[in-house]
Amino acid sequence: MSEYVRQRGQRDPNYQRHPGSLWIDEKRSELIVQYPEEWIAADGFGILLHSRTHEDLIEQIKASGIAQEKFAMAFIEIGIL
Repeated sequence: MSEYVRQRGQRDPNYQRHPGSLWIDEKRSELIVQYPEEWIAADGFGILLHSRTHEDLIEQIKASGIAQEKFAMAFIEIGIL
């Protein structure tokens, strides 16, 4: 962790959000309809995996062999845009 981040919780100026997180934010209104109350794993191009439970999603990820740094995970909560 850089010294910049440790000072008063400021973000490192070189920090870049994961492409999967950006994609999820961009598509959230569609995801609420398609995957309500589900966990999803996405890269910068779309959904890789989804499940009703976090534990099951983790198991799917392990079984798929996808490297963790290749995706972002999020819970698609109804009513949260």
